[in-house]
Formats: sequence, C-alpha cells, structure tokens
Amino acid sequence: MRITNTAVSETIRVLTGKIMDQQEKLEIMEQRLQALERSAHSESNHIKTRQAELSIVAFTACVSAQHVINIGHGQTIVFDQVKTNTGNAYKRTTEIFTVVSILDPK
Repeated sequence: MRITNTAVSETIRVLTGKIMDQQEKLEIMEQRLQALERSAHSESNHIKTRQAELSIVAFTACVSAQHVINIGHGQTIVFDQVKTNTGNAYKRTTEIFTVVSILDPK
C-alpha cells in the first residue's frame, strides 16, 4: 500500500489539530488547578486563623465581697470588674463565662 504526500499531510494536519485541542484543554485545567490551589490555601489560612482565635481564652475579673456571700452550687457570680476578656468568653449581658475547647472530643 502506497501512502501519498497528500494523505501524510492530511494525517499531520489532523494530528496537529488534536494536539492543539489537547494543549488548550491542558492550559484550562492548569488554570483551574491553580485557582483551586489558591482557594484551598486561602481557606486553610482562614481555618488556622479561626482556630487560633477560638483557642485563645483569657479572663481576669474581680468581685466585691458583698456579692460573694452565701455562694451556692451552680450560682451565677456577677463580676464587678472585668479586666481581661480575651476571646470574649465572659458575656456582660448574661453574666456567664463560657469556655469552649476545640480540642474536646465531645
């Protein structure tokens, strides 16, 4: 079987077209991958920042002697002066100090 120059040229033209199509698809996929990597990196940083914010809790407060008379189990103690409230675990409106641990498996 004899292959003509025209047939070879046509085969080369078709294969070149397919290669170009694949190259375009590859470039699109690379762009999508880069966008996903940027998004994942950004989300990872956001999660790390949020975890750090949630894990920092510091609370210093004072209570007057007249407020600590006959304190019972489960009684809410109202603090007169809140000096440190890092993490906002103490809510002045509810007068409750709550600590939530992100490490607690419950």
